[in-house]
Amino acid sequence: MKLCPAIIASLLFAAPRAFSQSSFANLNFESAVTISIPGDPYNRVQFGPALAGWTGYVGTNVQTRALYNNIFLDSTGLGIHGIASPMRPIGGNYSAFIQAKFGLTVDGYPPGTLVEASLSQMGLVPLNAQSLLFRGRGGNFQVGLGGVTLSLIPLLSTSLYSFWSGHHYVRRKR
Repeated sequence: MKLCPAIIASLLFAAPRAFSQSSFANLNFESAVTISIPGDPYNRVQFGPALAGWTGYVGTNVQTRALYNNIFLDSTGLGIHGIASPMRPIGGNYSAFIQAKFGLTVDGYPPGTLVEASLSQMGLVPLNAQSLLFRGRGGNFQVGLGGVTLSLIPLLSTSLYSFWSGHHYVRRKR
């Protein structure tokens, strides 16, 4: 999943668990556990427990720390927002936050460089899944599945978020 300027997302697949292959799980963000990192200058939390089941990247660097109820003003970052955040979750108690910015970066990229941020997960997609549904707000972003960029269709827009459907159309041989 590649995202630019900023997006907060809540993800779910459009297929019921009962029809899934082996151990498919809807890796939304409701299982967040925030464990503070003592002495962190940005008051970040441990990435793994905060965004369970996900791997975060800033550029090509795997993230071990996540912002919590906070954003960078001038840097690329990943994090999670809970109900106490001024950024309010889109749905439920938590939403992931992904931002890519020009300017300073925490991960050592030169100032003025646009550094992409992304979240990814590994797993089996149910055989009968036809789309990926998610809520997001923000600007220019891409969503990929298995290395393929999905076509995104906005289904509904509210003042807080847009509801999106991601599809990959494959021509089947007859």
